[in-house]
Amino acid sequence: MLIQSITPMLTVLPMLAEQNDMDVDFSTRILTESIFIFPFAVVVIMLLV
Repeated sequence: MLIQSITPMLTVLPMLAEQNDMDVDFSTRILTESIFIFPFAVVVIMLLV
């Protein structure tokens, strides 16, 4: 279920690249970091609630 919630982030890559003057490397790095941070954020939020 967690993988299914991360997958839609991949659709944002073209929009990120377009906003960053087509810098695909930078956009991919942002997306990769978001994918790795997301599961930890979910766990922390679940523990706090």
